Amino acid sequence: MSSLLYESDDVVIESTHSDAGGHLSASQTLLAHAFVFSRTISKLEDGEGRSITANPAAVLMLNQNQRYTTRPTGEVDSSVRYLVSDTVLLQLLTPFEKNVSLYRPFRFLEAAPPAATLIEERVLAEGLASGDQLDVEEAVFRILASVIRAAYGQKRGRMSTRREIDGVEAVREWIARNPEANPSLPDLSSIAGLTPMKLCRAFRQRTGLTLTRFRHVLRGCLALDLMTSGAKDLLEISLSLGYSSHSHFTYVFRRIFGEAPSAVRRRLTAPIEAATAAARSAAHASR
Repeated sequence: MSSLLYESDDVVIESTHSDAGGHLSASQTLLAHAFVFSRTISKLEDGEGRSITANPAAVLMLNQNQRYTTRPTGEVDSSVRYLVSDTVLLQLLTPFEKNVSLYRPFRFLEAAPPAATLIEERVLAEGLASGDQLDVEEAVFRILASVIRAAYGQKRGRMSTRREIDGVEAVREWIARNPEANPSLPDLSSIAGLTPMKLCRAFRQRTGLTLTRFRHVLRGCLALDLMTSGAKDLLEISLSLGYSSHSHFTYVFRRIFGEAPSAVRRRLTAPIEAATAAARSAAHASR
Protein backbone atom coordinates (compact mmCIF):
# COMPACT_ATOMS: atom_id res chain seq x y z
CA MET A 1 0.00 0.00 0.00
CA SER A 2 1.42 3.39 -0.99
CA SER A 3 0.36 6.95 -0.21
CA LEU A 4 1.30 9.92 -2.36
CA LEU A 5 3.04 12.59 -0.29
CA TYR A 6 4.23 14.97 -3.00
CA GLU A 7 4.17 15.18 -6.81
CA SER A 8 5.69 17.45 -9.45
CA ASP A 9 7.14 17.00 -12.95
CA ASP A 10 10.55 16.09 -11.51
CA VAL A 11 9.88 14.46 -8.14
CA VAL A 12 7.31 12.07 -6.71
CA ILE A 13 7.43 11.20 -3.01
CA GLU A 14 5.39 8.32 -1.68
CA SER A 15 5.12 6.41 1.55
CA THR A 16 4.78 2.64 1.40
CA HIS A 17 3.43 0.49 4.21
CA SER A 18 2.38 -3.13 4.46
CA ASP A 19 1.44 -5.43 7.31
CA ALA A 20 3.34 -8.34 5.88
CA GLY A 21 3.72 -10.56 8.91
CA GLY A 22 7.29 -11.34 7.88
CA HIS A 23 6.29 -14.25 5.63
CA LEU A 24 5.33 -12.76 2.27
CA SER A 25 7.56 -11.72 -0.60
CA ALA A 26 6.67 -8.95 -3.03
CA SER A 27 8.15 -8.70 -6.51
CA GLN A 28 7.92 -5.38 -8.29
CA THR A 29 9.16 -3.20 -11.12
CA LEU A 30 9.20 0.51 -10.35
CA LEU A 31 7.55 3.19 -12.48
CA ALA A 32 10.64 5.42 -12.18
CA HIS A 33 14.17 5.28 -10.82
CA ALA A 34 13.93 5.56 -7.05
CA PHE A 35 15.82 6.36 -3.89
CA VAL A 36 14.29 4.38 -1.03
CA PHE A 37 14.68 5.38 2.61
CA SER A 38 13.69 2.28 4.57
CA ARG A 39 11.89 2.72 7.87
CA THR A 40 11.94 -0.99 8.74
CA ILE A 41 14.08 -4.08 8.05
CA SER A 42 13.65 -6.30 4.98
CA LYS A 43 15.63 -8.52 2.64
CA LEU A 44 15.92 -7.26 -0.93
CA GLU A 45 17.09 -9.13 -4.04
CA ASP A 46 17.63 -7.51 -7.43
CA GLY A 47 17.34 -10.53 -9.71
CA GLU A 48 21.05 -10.47 -10.53
CA GLY A 49 22.28 -12.35 -7.51
CA ARG A 50 22.66 -9.32 -5.25
CA SER A 51 20.86 -9.53 -1.91
CA ILE A 52 21.06 -7.05 0.96
CA THR A 53 19.43 -6.29 4.28
CA ALA A 54 17.51 -3.07 3.70
CA ASN A 55 17.50 -0.94 6.84
CA PRO A 56 17.09 2.68 7.99
CA ALA A 57 20.86 3.33 8.08
CA ALA A 58 21.25 2.94 4.30
CA VAL A 59 19.47 4.24 1.20
CA LEU A 60 18.50 1.92 -1.64
CA MET A 61 18.97 3.05 -5.25
CA LEU A 62 16.62 1.11 -7.52
CA ASN A 63 16.51 1.12 -11.30
CA GLN A 64 13.19 1.51 -13.08
CA ASN A 65 13.79 -1.34 -15.53
CA GLN A 66 14.77 -3.95 -13.00
CA ARG A 67 12.72 -6.34 -10.93
CA TYR A 68 13.24 -6.43 -7.18
CA THR A 69 11.92 -8.84 -4.59
CA THR A 70 11.49 -7.79 -0.97
CA ARG A 71 10.85 -9.98 2.05
CA PRO A 72 10.00 -8.18 5.29
CA THR A 73 11.66 -9.57 8.38
CA GLY A 74 9.03 -8.24 10.80
CA GLU A 75 5.33 -7.54 11.09
CA VAL A 76 5.50 -4.27 9.16
CA ASP A 77 7.40 -3.12 6.08
CA SER A 78 7.54 0.62 5.40
CA SER A 79 9.65 3.15 3.52
CA VAL A 80 9.61 6.55 1.86
CA ARG A 81 10.43 6.55 -1.85
CA TYR A 82 11.75 9.44 -3.91
CA LEU A 83 11.10 8.84 -7.62
CA VAL A 84 12.88 11.31 -9.89
CA SER A 85 12.73 12.29 -13.56
CA ASP A 86 15.46 11.35 -16.01
CA THR A 87 16.52 15.01 -16.13
CA VAL A 88 17.12 15.15 -12.39
CA LEU A 89 18.87 11.78 -12.34
CA LEU A 90 21.27 12.87 -15.08
CA GLN A 91 22.13 16.00 -13.12
CA LEU A 92 22.85 13.87 -10.04
CA LEU A 93 24.95 11.22 -11.79
CA THR A 94 26.82 13.15 -14.48
CA PRO A 95 29.52 14.45 -12.08
CA PHE A 96 30.42 10.82 -11.32
CA GLU A 97 29.60 8.95 -14.55
CA LYS A 98 30.82 9.91 -18.04
CA ASN A 99 28.18 7.91 -19.85
CA VAL A 100 24.98 7.45 -17.88
CA SER A 101 22.60 4.77 -19.17
CA LEU A 102 19.05 5.71 -18.31
CA TYR A 103 18.03 2.09 -18.76
CA ARG A 104 19.84 1.08 -15.57
CA PRO A 105 21.63 4.16 -14.26
CA PHE A 106 22.41 2.92 -10.75
CA ARG A 107 25.54 0.78 -10.52
CA PHE A 108 25.28 0.52 -6.75
CA LEU A 109 22.36 -0.97 -4.89
CA GLU A 110 22.78 1.04 -1.71
CA ALA A 111 24.65 3.91 -0.09
CA ALA A 112 25.38 4.98 3.48
CA PRO A 113 25.03 8.78 3.43
CA PRO A 114 26.12 11.03 6.31
CA ALA A 115 23.88 10.60 9.34
CA ALA A 116 22.90 14.27 9.08
CA THR A 117 21.38 13.50 5.66
CA LEU A 118 19.15 10.84 7.24
CA ILE A 119 17.87 13.43 9.70
CA GLU A 120 17.26 15.97 6.95
CA GLU A 121 15.22 13.41 5.03
CA ARG A 122 13.09 12.64 8.09
CA VAL A 123 12.46 16.35 8.70
CA LEU A 124 11.51 16.79 5.04
CA ALA A 125 9.14 13.81 5.05
CA GLU A 126 7.41 15.02 8.22
CA GLY A 127 7.02 18.57 6.88
CA LEU A 128 5.84 17.89 3.32
CA ALA A 129 2.30 19.03 4.06
CA SER A 130 3.47 22.52 5.00
CA GLY A 131 6.33 23.03 2.50
CA ASP A 132 6.05 24.81 -0.85
CA GLN A 133 7.43 23.37 -4.08
CA LEU A 134 10.70 25.31 -4.05
CA ASP A 135 11.47 24.34 -0.45
CA VAL A 136 10.62 20.69 -1.02
CA GLU A 137 12.51 20.16 -4.27
CA GLU A 138 15.57 22.08 -3.12
CA ALA A 139 15.73 19.83 -0.06
CA VAL A 140 15.15 16.69 -2.16
CA PHE A 141 17.97 17.53 -4.56
CA ARG A 142 20.32 18.29 -1.67
CA ILE A 143 19.49 15.01 0.08
CA LEU A 144 19.78 12.85 -3.04
CA ALA A 145 23.03 14.50 -4.07
CA SER A 146 24.43 13.56 -0.65
CA VAL A 147 23.34 9.95 -1.22
CA ILE A 148 25.04 9.82 -4.63
CA ARG A 149 28.26 11.31 -3.24
CA ALA A 150 28.27 8.65 -0.53
CA ALA A 151 27.71 5.86 -3.07
CA TYR A 152 30.63 6.94 -5.26
CA GLY A 153 32.84 7.96 -2.37
CA GLN A 154 32.72 4.60 -0.63
CA LYS A 155 35.98 2.65 -0.75
CA ARG A 156 34.89 -0.75 -1.98
CA GLY A 157 38.30 -2.41 -2.39
CA ARG A 158 38.59 -5.91 -3.73
CA MET A 159 35.63 -8.08 -4.66
CA SER A 160 34.20 -9.82 -1.60
CA THR A 161 33.80 -13.58 -1.59
CA ARG A 162 30.33 -15.12 -1.31
CA ARG A 163 31.20 -16.28 2.20
CA GLU A 164 32.13 -12.73 3.23
CA ILE A 165 28.97 -11.26 1.67
CA ASP A 166 26.74 -13.81 3.38
CA GLY A 167 28.55 -13.26 6.68
CA VAL A 168 28.17 -9.47 6.52
CA GLU A 169 24.47 -9.71 5.66
CA ALA A 170 23.90 -12.19 8.49
CA VAL A 171 25.50 -9.77 10.95
CA ARG A 172 23.70 -6.74 9.52
CA GLU A 173 20.35 -8.48 9.82
CA TRP A 174 21.13 -9.67 13.36
CA ILE A 175 22.04 -6.15 14.53
CA ALA A 176 18.97 -4.72 12.81
CA ARG A 177 16.74 -7.26 14.52
CA ASN A 178 18.42 -6.71 17.90
CA PRO A 179 19.34 -3.01 18.01
CA GLU A 180 19.24 -2.91 21.80
CA ALA A 181 21.86 -5.66 22.15
CA ASN A 182 25.52 -4.98 22.83
CA PRO A 183 27.30 -8.01 21.36
CA SER A 184 31.06 -8.48 21.41
CA LEU A 185 33.13 -8.74 18.24
CA PRO A 186 33.64 -12.49 18.82
CA ASP A 187 29.84 -12.86 19.10
CA LEU A 188 29.34 -11.16 15.74
CA SER A 189 32.19 -13.02 14.06
CA SER A 190 30.57 -16.27 15.19
CA ILE A 191 27.30 -15.20 13.54
CA ALA A 192 29.17 -14.30 10.35
CA GLY A 193 31.34 -17.40 10.27
CA LEU A 194 34.35 -15.15 9.71
CA THR A 195 37.36 -14.20 11.79
CA PRO A 196 36.97 -10.88 13.63
CA MET A 197 39.52 -9.21 11.34
CA LYS A 198 37.83 -10.45 8.16
CA LEU A 199 34.40 -9.42 9.43
CA CYS A 200 35.52 -5.88 10.26
CA ARG A 201 37.16 -5.44 6.86
CA ALA A 202 34.34 -7.03 4.86
CA PHE A 203 31.59 -5.19 6.75
CA ARG A 204 33.10 -1.77 6.10
CA GLN A 205 33.87 -2.61 2.49
CA ARG A 206 30.28 -3.74 1.81
CA THR A 207 28.31 -1.21 3.87
CA GLY A 208 30.58 1.82 4.03
CA LEU A 209 30.31 1.77 7.83
CA THR A 210 32.17 0.14 10.68
CA LEU A 211 30.21 -2.31 12.81
CA THR A 212 30.04 0.18 15.67
CA ARG A 213 28.95 3.10 13.51
CA PHE A 214 26.29 1.01 11.76
CA ARG A 215 24.79 0.01 15.10
CA HIS A 216 24.73 3.61 16.37
CA VAL A 217 23.32 5.04 13.12
CA LEU A 218 20.64 2.35 13.10
CA ARG A 219 19.77 3.08 16.73
CA GLY A 220 19.64 6.79 15.93
CA CYS A 221 17.23 6.19 13.06
CA LEU A 222 15.00 4.07 15.28
CA ALA A 223 15.12 6.86 17.86
CA LEU A 224 13.84 9.27 15.19
CA ASP A 225 10.78 7.05 14.74
CA LEU A 226 10.14 7.04 18.47
CA MET A 227 10.59 10.82 18.64
CA THR A 228 7.98 11.47 15.96
CA SER A 229 5.52 9.06 17.56
CA GLY A 230 5.68 11.07 20.78
CA ALA A 231 5.13 7.88 22.73
CA LYS A 232 8.32 7.96 24.80
CA ASP A 233 10.57 10.49 26.47
CA LEU A 234 14.29 10.54 25.72
CA LEU A 235 15.24 8.46 28.77
CA GLU A 236 12.86 5.69 27.72
CA ILE A 237 14.20 5.85 24.19
CA SER A 238 17.77 5.64 25.49
CA LEU A 239 17.15 2.55 27.58
CA SER A 240 15.02 0.81 24.94
CA LEU A 241 17.86 1.11 22.42
CA GLY A 242 20.50 -0.38 24.69
CA TYR A 243 22.17 2.74 26.09
CA SER A 244 23.03 2.79 29.77
CA SER A 245 21.66 6.28 30.40
CA HIS A 246 20.16 9.38 28.83
CA SER A 247 23.56 11.08 28.88
CA HIS A 248 25.22 8.13 27.11
CA PHE A 249 22.56 8.21 24.39
CA THR A 250 22.88 11.99 23.99
CA TYR A 251 26.67 11.77 23.72
CA VAL A 252 26.60 9.08 21.04
CA PHE A 253 23.70 10.65 19.13
CA ARG A 254 25.42 14.04 19.00
CA ARG A 255 28.70 12.44 17.90
CA ILE A 256 26.99 10.52 15.06
CA PHE A 257 24.33 12.99 13.91
CA GLY A 258 25.94 16.29 14.86
CA GLU A 259 22.98 17.44 16.98
CA ALA A 260 21.54 16.67 20.37
CA PRO A 261 18.47 14.39 20.27
CA SER A 262 16.36 17.06 21.98
CA ALA A 263 17.14 19.53 19.18
CA VAL A 264 16.33 16.95 16.50
CA ARG A 265 13.09 16.08 18.26
CA ARG A 266 12.00 19.73 18.09
CA ARG A 267 12.76 19.83 14.37
CA LEU A 268 10.85 16.61 13.71
CA THR A 269 7.77 17.51 15.73
CA ALA A 270 7.52 21.14 14.55
CA PRO A 271 5.85 20.22 11.22
CA ILE A 272 3.44 17.91 13.02
CA GLU A 273 2.54 20.58 15.54
CA ALA A 274 2.12 23.17 12.78
CA ALA A 275 -0.15 20.85 10.80
CA THR A 276 -2.20 20.08 13.92
CA ALA A 277 -2.57 23.76 14.72
CA ALA A 278 -3.63 24.49 11.14
CA ALA A 279 -6.21 21.70 11.22
CA ARG A 280 -7.63 22.97 14.51
CA SER A 281 -7.76 26.51 13.15
CA ALA A 282 -9.57 25.34 10.01
CA ALA A 283 -12.02 23.29 12.07
CA HIS A 284 -12.71 26.28 14.32
CA ALA A 285 -13.24 28.58 11.32
CA SER A 286 -15.77 26.18 9.78
CA ARG A 287 -17.99 26.21 12.83
